[in-house]
Amino acid sequence: MPSIKYWQGRKNELAKIQEWLSQPSTVLVGITGLGGFGKSTLAAKLLDESTASRKFWVDVRTGTDFFVVGAAGVGGLGDGGRAGTGDS
Repeated sequence: MPSIKYWQGRKNELAKIQEWLSQPSTVLVGITGLGGFGKSTLAAKLLDESTASRKFWVDVRTGTDFFVVGAAGVGGLGDGGRAGTGDS
């Protein structure tokens, strides 16, 4: 997971995604865009600030398939979010 030690800016995006995540009907939020614009860091900040009791991180930069994402999700949701795949 990316470091958020020097986080700055992107308050509007952060607030909007947090708003979406607070809605009971939201089950998944995807962050897409060109490489190098901070999508992973934004997601790491959201995960860090989340008060959800169950959460997980999956690094999909290398083309991770649905089976790997699903397995990480099941593992992460089953152990309170301590599971995940990828080192960054």
